[in-house]
Amino acid sequence: MIAGLNAKVTERDSMIAGLNLQLGDANKAITDLKINIDTLNAVVAAKSQTIDEKVNMLHTAYYTMGTYKELRDKKVLSKQGGFLGIGKSQTLISDFDSTQFTKIDITQLNSVAIDKKVATIITNHPSNAYRFDKTKDKVVALNITDPNKFWSSSKYLVIVTK
Repeated sequence: MIAGLNAKVTERDSMIAGLNLQLGDANKAITDLKINIDTLNAVVAAKSQTIDEKVNMLHTAYYTMGTYKELRDKKVLSKQGGFLGIGKSQTLISDFDSTQFTKIDITQLNSVAIDKKVATIITNHPSNAYRFDKTKDKVVALNITDPNKFWSSSKYLVIVTK
């Protein structure tokens, strides 16, 4: 009877040793999975940050407003073309000073207050994507009716006022 019990104890000890090996392997696998999860979370966070930066970049635009002289002095506009000073048109300087522009989020800005007698957009934007709100004697605001279309041609808006 004692020999039978000793055999059972030995059998149980070997079974416990086998289960301890399996438990050790399972703990190692769990540790490896935790490391993989942490790595994947870091990758997801980095990609999420990259996506946020790109979305912000896509939604960023710039605008400036002023008289021709003010914008010329800020090195944003110049007059080109024409003949003997007649018929020159106002154009954006190719290497303009971008610090003279106000940075905006195009998803947030739908209107630009103007409150001047005359306002003209110099940059290229589809005319069916905006409208000027006017009273009898002045232009009150520029309302952007279709932001995606309006900002599709240029992320810069230059408004010349008088």
